[in-house]
Amino acid sequence: MQGKITKDGIQPLVLLARLLVLAGAVVLVCVASYDAYMSHSFVGSPFYEKLQLWICFVFFADLIFEWWLAPARKHYIATHVLYLLLCVPYVWVLRYLGVDPGPEWNFVLTLVPVLRAACVLASVLSALDAGRANSLFGAYIVLLLFVLYISSMMFYVAEYGTNPEVHSYRSALYWAVMSMTTTGSQITEHTVVGEALAAVLSAAGLIMFPVFTIYISNMISGRSAPDNQS
Repeated sequence: MQGKITKDGIQPLVLLARLLVLAGAVVLVCVASYDAYMSHSFVGSPFYEKLQLWICFVFFADLIFEWWLAPARKHYIATHVLYLLLCVPYVWVLRYLGVDPGPEWNFVLTLVPVLRAACVLASVLSALDAGRANSLFGAYIVLLLFVLYISSMMFYVAEYGTNPEVHSYRSALYWAVMSMTTTGSQITEHTVVGEALAAVLSAAGLIMFPVFTIYISNMISGRSAPDNQS
């Protein structure tokens, strides 16, 4: 039996599956953060890797469930390839193939499945009558915060103990915010990872903040249009 996810209401099982995906993403970020802060290393613990594998199974199960509910299953597969790629436990795959991407890339790849949560959040907002624009904006905000947090955490792990200006995560977060807004800060990068993150955050800020400005401007103009007509 096939169903259709409509904006009139979310089916209870679909809602449960999506909440599990969101919860799994939060757990992944929390455990990865704990490992990084405690060890000051990009190498995750064996517990985290096992946890990620099982959570990726949950993500796959959610996709299969949505595919089963979709009225056009072939079309669903064609339009959800990216979602499928975000559910792959790349660290396990690379280890099976005997490939070592290095500690920094290993850390990034362990958190790729978390991006699946942004897609799920957009879908949930859309199903709750939030509208397509609002759902996309919600996913955009989640992606923005995700990039900011992961970059600040990586900068902290890479620079702590090497850069005397990075004495706490707060200083790393300040550096990340200033870099993303392209304002700049007095904290200079001392490692290759820090320099790479500075370039990534500056590029992300140049791409993301104009979208935020356009959305806010359209929202304000949309609300003021009826007042002008009256």
